[in-house]
Amino acid sequence: MKKDNGYQNLKKAALGCYDTFLNFIAEAHIPQEGNSFEELKDQAKRIKADQFRLMIAGEAKSGKSTFINAYLGQDILPMDVLQCSSSVVEIKYGEKLTLKAFYADGYNECIEGKQAIQKFLHKHAAVDDNYRDIPVNTINNELILKRRNESITPKMIDVLIKEVEKENIHHLSSEVYDKKIRDYIQIMKKNWGKIVTQMIITYPFEEESMRGISVIDSPGVNAAGRVGDVTAAYLETADAIMFLRPITGVAVEASSFKDFLESKSVDRNPNAMFLILTRAAAESQVNIQRACDEFVKMFGAQTMENRHGISRGQIIPVDSKAELYFNKFQTMTKSEIKAGIKKLRQNGETENFLPVAYFDALEEEELGNSKSFKELFLENLEKQSNFAAIDQALNRFGRKAKYIALQDFIQNINRVYEKCEANLMDEMQFYQMKVRNPGKFSEGIKKTKTDLDNLKTLMHSALEEIDNEYTSSGTRGGKIEKDADEVVQKYKEEVEQINEKSSYRFEQLEKISFRQVDIFRTYQKKLSDELLQECNTKLKMTLQGGLVSYIALQPDFTKESLEKVKNQLKEKATEKRWEDGGCFSKKRKVPRFSEAKYYELVKKDIMKRIEDIKGTAIKTMRDFVEKVIDSYRTQLIENIESKKSELQKIEEDQRKNDEIIKWLKGKEQLLTKMSNNKNDLRDYGTMIDDVLKSSQN
Repeated sequence: MKKDNGYQNLKKAALGCYDTFLNFIAEAHIPQEGNSFEELKDQAKRIKADQFRLMIAGEAKSGKSTFINAYLGQDILPMDVLQCSSSVVEIKYGEKLTLKAFYADGYNECIEGKQAIQKFLHKHAAVDDNYRDIPVNTINNELILKRRNESITPKMIDVLIKEVEKENIHHLSSEVYDKKIRDYIQIMKKNWGKIVTQMIITYPFEEESMRGISVIDSPGVNAAGRVGDVTAAYLETADAIMFLRPITGVAVEASSFKDFLESKSVDRNPNAMFLILTRAAAESQVNIQRACDEFVKMFGAQTMENRHGISRGQIIPVDSKAELYFNKFQTMTKSEIKAGIKKLRQNGETENFLPVAYFDALEEEELGNSKSFKELFLENLEKQSNFAAIDQALNRFGRKAKYIALQDFIQNINRVYEKCEANLMDEMQFYQMKVRNPGKFSEGIKKTKTDLDNLKTLMHSALEEIDNEYTSSGTRGGKIEKDADEVVQKYKEEVEQINEKSSYRFEQLEKISFRQVDIFRTYQKKLSDELLQECNTKLKMTLQGGLVSYIALQPDFTKESLEKVKNQLKEKATEKRWEDGGCFSKKRKVPRFSEAKYYELVKKDIMKRIEDIKGTAIKTMRDFVEKVIDSYRTQLIENIESKKSELQKIEEDQRKNDEIIKWLKGKEQLLTKMSNNKNDLRDYGTMIDDVLKSSQN
């Protein structure tokens, strides 16, 4: 296949999109987990290597091994085995001939050298002679391997036997068929780990064109068109699938190909399916054409029921043995070819088409054909093999398949993008519901800071101002002392107005004094109420828990205490006066009780008591003010701390909100980048579509 520069450019672009995709995934911190990422990785690897995967499938005894050897031009797979095992065989280019075998229990081994590999293949690719006439592949795939980690019940076996009734192609009696299946199951359910499920063969192909091709030989497909898990995995990644079945000896009405064709395994690209009719050299062209027409009628995409159908161009009759002989005789001379055919006839191994091709070549040579006998003979064999049609179909499809693979690769990248986009948008929608207007936070922070500053001012200024107002000891004095002085001064003035000569002077003095005590009590209550009112007003708050209790004025100034004092002072209310001593005595000073002095003493004592009461009242009020100031200060401090906490919370919420906004902005940038990447994918996808459309014209 000649180099397609257009493809190479698109391939480079697609791989560039994949690299961009990987960088995006890394930038977006999206974990590369799941089948989608693994599939992309595998696709990228195959596209980079320009590897073409050709899957060979078919019923048992369809000649798959012979076909593969003929196609590869090398006798790699054994052709003399009666039935293939359950293993998938992948043949691809390698620097030396090796075989790596994978067992059902996870063990694997590597074999080198042609003889060792051929020996291994004969041992593991062939089914035991005792069980070659039962559907070993189906039994292994549908029961032994599927149920390897659980007990196989009699019911399971009965169900399987019922399902494989159609696969009794050797027409054994039901009793014999049943027994052989049960015997095989009993042996293999204990030895399932020894089943080879996969083999990879590397071969140093000299032809450059063969180095980019991997040929996969799958186990025979059962009557229901089912395949094993390993085969199904290969089918999913195959670029082209060739389903083999003999053109003779097998009823055209068999349903295995139809079921295989309509399986999900090949739903990905139905154009990649080819039906290869083997052993065509034994049939006339009329019979071959009739068989092809019949298959088109049966499997063509003409109805909704046969939605996966194939076209006539996808049905290719071939003869693998003719191709093998073609490869064998290519290096021989005319005489060597003659000797080789003679030897085959002597051994009874010759095919009908060989002498026909031989004598036709001789006849053409004798008739004067410009071509040599060897050229004519090889042309006849090549015509009988019809492998040129295989090459033409693969070359034609291969070019298209490369673009299809690129298209599929780009579409898969886009699908992962869309999945990531959906997940990202769901996540963004969640956070978008949480985000708030940044201006609201600024307003809240500003208001809270103002409130905090106001509280601090109140605590440091307003409280001090109130304290000074009530308790100052300066020249003007505080409100407590000033009001007390005014009260006492009014009391003194009232006392001085008492007529000391009045017989009611004591009653008046007592009355005014007792009233003064009540005035002090009222003064104390009034001042307390004024203080609390002023604090509430100036501090713009009310003490939590109610008013601060204060000690009421309780002076020792009662009628009883006053009478006691008056009695005590009577003894002191005397003064010496001059009196005549009579006829015989001189004047002398005699102590006599003085009402005026007595009144002065009582008045003085009461005035002193009033002053003491004033001092007590002042001290009590000072203590009360201090207590009130401390209570308000404590509450202010609590309010300040609460505002600080409120401010911290608003600032923390603002920080989180800013982070969400920043995160959303980053995700929006990712979405924009993703959109640009998807646009690039769409552009390249359009280019590939144009190429594919042009190839159909």
